[in-house]
Amino acid sequence: MYFILKISFGCIAFILSILSINAQIPIEDYTKEINNLKTENDFVAYWKKIDSIDQLVLLKAKDEKIRDSISIDNMIKTALVYKIHGESIFKPNISAHIFNLSHNYFGDSSLVFWPIIKVSKIYEQDNLKHFYPSYVLECISLPIYGYSFLRQDDKYERALKKLDALPDEDIVSALLKAFEKQKRIKRLKPLKVIGTWKYKPSNLWEESENNVFQFVKLEDNKLYFEKFSQRHRLVQMKTIENKKILRVENEPFDWKFVLYDNGNLELVDENNEILIAYDRSK
Repeated sequence: MYFILKISFGCIAFILSILSINAQIPIEDYTKEINNLKTENDFVAYWKKIDSIDQLVLLKAKDEKIRDSISIDNMIKTALVYKIHGESIFKPNISAHIFNLSHNYFGDSSLVFWPIIKVSKIYEQDNLKHFYPSYVLECISLPIYGYSFLRQDDKYERALKKLDALPDEDIVSALLKAFEKQKRIKRLKPLKVIGTWKYKPSNLWEESENNVFQFVKLEDNKLYFEKFSQRHRLVQMKTIENKKILRVENEPFDWKFVLYDNGNLELVDENNEILIAYDRSK
């Protein structure tokens, strides 16, 4: 009980710090802290700390800015452990890096974090097996496309190959860049709603009038895919007869949205096979 309370009070202080307008993620402080991890017990305790912040604070936070900040903070800490100590960090039976991925809702951040997920598979422990591959793939596909990999076994191999082929980059720097981009997009005011559809992550899911997504034009005059207040920019590839072909910026699978002049919408894969045909929301 003492351990949980101690972590909780520390998390409260953390939240107060990130609420500051000029607050910066203290990379140097984290680097010093992580350099001091020496033994397996040190690593286990550190992962428990990240897990506690995730479970006790991030998942209970109602303020979206706090959630986003805690999410990126945890991802950066994990990336720094990997950068400083290498692949051996995954030998203890941990799942913090999986929760980092699953509780992040901005696709750019998820993609640059993928190398950590990829290398952790080498050291996979029994209690992590149920995360692979559908769960981790869904952590990528839901934020970017609103698509679920649940029971989509025939698509796993192709999707994993695409993700594993992503170019290498400094994960910490890329996470910081993605976070700044996310904050900038969220500050933009909407100008026009292009369309609203029922949210249906796959044809196995029932539609709900309460869960919808939209294509919106924001004040930068660009089009965005918006769901549950999360926004990803849409890039128009071409117009063919009565339809527009759009892709989510930086998407990894070469999937596209097909928007028809009559308002119908489809998500199609790299072979132009329909993954989801959406119904418009009234």
